[in-house]
Amino acid sequence: MMRGIKAARVGREVNVIGRVIEKYATRFGYESVRNYTGHGVGPAFHTGLVIPHYDAAPYHDDVIEPGMVFTVEPMLCMGSEESDEWDDGWTVATLDGSWVAQFEHTIVITEEGPEVLTLP
Repeated sequence: MMRGIKAARVGREVNVIGRVIEKYATRFGYESVRNYTGHGVGPAFHTGLVIPHYDAAPYHDDVIEPGMVFTVEPMLCMGSEESDEWDDGWTVATLDGSWVAQFEHTIVITEEGPEVLTLP
């Protein structure tokens, strides 16, 4: 997550965030979950901006601009990222039963770089 946040720089496409996260995660044998992404934060908490946590190029090519606020919240799994949503409409589990971890920060983009808003 922190590597992805560091990659969030003015003038870059948002897909670079996912490229950095996925490249790092695969070095350790993890898969990045593709069905869930980060999102923009604005007047509505979830705006239309999609922040992938995997190499999504050439898609998700919004250019990062100063003042943008969005989440970086990768989910990494120890096995396959293939999953199924339970009947409760909330719980999601990997098909192979592998463990998944998710971490999340909300950031604002400044000319100097990303600033994490969700640190204590």
